[in-house]
Amino acid sequence: MSDARAVVSGLFCLFFAGMVAAALGWSRDTGLAPLLVGGPGLVLSLLQLRDDIRESRREPMRIPPGALRLLGSFLGFVLVTLAIGLLPGAFVCIAVFLRTYERTGYGFAFAMAAVYTGIAWLLFDVVLELTLFGGMLFT
Repeated sequence: MSDARAVVSGLFCLFFAGMVAAALGWSRDTGLAPLLVGGPGLVLSLLQLRDDIRESRREPMRIPPGALRLLGSFLGFVLVTLAIGLLPGAFVCIAVFLRTYERTGYGFAFAMAAVYTGIAWLLFDVVLELTLFGGMLFT
């Protein structure tokens, strides 16, 4: 378990390092807030990474069951969303997730996907009037 924590701490280090690097390239007024958040975040995540690496040396490395499958699902969601857009991608991925992981029936999976996609459409498109990403295939 500590190896997974070390990986997450490393990802946080990369995130905060990118935030600090981006803030240094911006003007003083624009880059102040990301620098004030990213600087301490980078220091704390580096300290956490050090502690996680020390702890992982004491325990044998093991990947939690289902971790690669979950990572594949996330990458699949990103690729599907980039290809066909946010709302259709969410519908497809929710239906596939419910059918594959939860082993629900097709009717339930499609109904729940339609409900969640409808809620997202109402929230973002109707209430907030935001333009959602339409996908690379349709733009």
